[in-house]
Amino acid sequence: MRKWSDIRHELFTTEEIRESDLRVSIIGEAIKARDEKKISQKELNNLDKKDGLLLEDALRILAPLGKTLAVVAIND
Repeated sequence: MRKWSDIRHELFTTEEIRESDLRVSIIGEAIKARDEKKISQKELNNLDKKDGLLLEDALRILAPLGKTLAVVAIND
């Protein structure tokens, strides 16, 4: 039986895999932070109604610049 990691490299480019892994990491950190604050997804959506750059757009713009995103705590 073939492993997912082998199939993944056949289906996607290295850049696509890197972007996907980063997206998963950022979303995971956001979920963890939301859970720590005991805020539901619905409540979070109601807190921030700003239109803006999508995560995919930010990653696409930053990658050629050799930059990435990170989820870090805001110091109050």
